[in-house]
Amino acid sequence: MIRRRRPPDSSSIAARRTLRRSIPPAFVEAIVEANQGFATNFEDERWTLAALADLRSFFENDELQAYTVSTGTAANAIAIAVSLLVEF
Repeated sequence: MIRRRRPPDSSSIAARRTLRRSIPPAFVEAIVEANQGFATNFEDERWTLAALADLRSFFENDELQAYTVSTGTAANAIAIAVSLLVEF
């Protein structure tokens, strides 16, 4: 027989601890700012361009290219593919 867990009621310690936590204001501000305006795609919008500029600055390389992907698996696949193209 499979027993299902009952969700914690509001009187439980875990529920009270979770309900008291708040979202940091900086996080809320970032979400609100990110949802302003309209973005056409991931390669030609201000957030990607800003991230690319920051990466180029950090690595001190104006030719650096970075691509946004939706999953870690996609990032790993790209990393493996690129590593196979580089001669050591």
